[in-house]
Amino acid sequence: MTSLVPLVARILLALIFVLAGYGKIAGYEGTQAYMASAGVPGALLPLVIFAELGGGLALAAGFLTRWAAL
Repeated sequence: MTSLVPLVARILLALIFVLAGYGKIAGYEGTQAYMASAGVPGALLPLVIFAELGGGLALAAGFLTRWAAL
């Protein structure tokens, strides 16, 4: 049971980031416009999506979890 809890926690935490990354892909133009209105260049959106999806999937897989969590 104790080894199952960290796995479930890691997957649930990763789910937050994966869903956020997918939401940015689904609403790409809207997210880009929101970033631009906040003063962040919209050209950084692919990097943000990669970080959220890549980090979330790395957390779920247990690959370099401390770096992915950072």
